[in-house]
Amino acid sequence: MATYAEIVNLLSDPAYQGLKDRTAVASSVKAHEVSQAPTPSAEAKAWAVRALTNPREESEVIINFVLAANVAATATQILTANDATLQAAVNDAVDTLLGA
Repeated sequence: MATYAEIVNLLSDPAYQGLKDRTAVASSVKAHEVSQAPTPSAEAKAWAVRALTNPREESEVIINFVLAANVAATATQILTANDATLQAAVNDAVDTLLGA
């Protein structure tokens, strides 16, 4: 389990930038999925447009959600999560935040 101190230290770890970049990509993938849904809500469509327009900015909220949701993991596990695990975490974050 990552302590809060370890998570704070993780934020200054050079590998964290890679996680942020990967989260931005995963956010774009989720935004594409949301935009392709048969009947997305206006809020979901607006989020998808923002996420596709500026994925790094939108992913700042998402990465904080992902970190909070994964405090049971170690800092190393968080930093080295594979793409499928990260995508699932991003999908969960977006679905939760959009009330899906």
